[in-house]
Amino acid sequence: TELPMAAIEQLTPLVQRIVVAKGGPYSRFAANAYVVGTGARATLVDTGTGDASSLEAALSQLRASNRVIADVVLTHAHGGHANGLMLLRKHGFEGSAEKVAGNPRGELRFVADGDSFTAADGSTAFKVFHTPGHSEDSICLLLQQEQLLFSGDAISSLPTPSIHTLIENLDQYTSSLKRLTALGPRIILPGHGPVITDGLSYLAE
Repeated sequence: TELPMAAIEQLTPLVQRIVVAKGGPYSRFAANAYVVGTGARATLVDTGTGDASSLEAALSQLRASNRVIADVVLTHAHGGHANGLMLLRKHGFEGSAEKVAGNPRGELRFVADGDSFTAADGSTAFKVFHTPGHSEDSICLLLQQEQLLFSGDAISSLPTPSIHTLIENLDQYTSSLKRLTALGPRIILPGHGPVITDGLSYLAE
């Protein structure tokens, strides 16, 4: 079930979801952004479409809980996932980040396949998997502690026709899906659409 835009939903002890309305450049659908961690300094996986009302409402809710976004990691650079980064900087985000998010000078730091890094509050760690197909720069993140996969657009729960229009390289995409299936994710957190609560069954379809 989809939430109203900008609602923050607690998915697991470590992960919350923000649904960001479509509306920024190069964003075709509402998008998911994920707040990871339990402490005051949170990590944000993807930043959404750039829709100001959605993201600002979510940031306000986090501030009310005495939490701030300290790190950002993007699954890829498409607008539906990366547009919100500029809005975060407008609101004072100066944290370090992975993938295509920047440090306070706006520089970019890229992660590589097989890299691991810790969430901003130290509560958990991510492992990086390069999953080209939807886009050449696509990555997925495995949160091993809860066997959760942040899939970006490598796996989507949107209707199938909308997925097919977003694949750049079908051979790479197929190989990436096989690799992700081998990880055995319990839950898949896609970049768009509802949470996939039975990851292995969904990938087997």
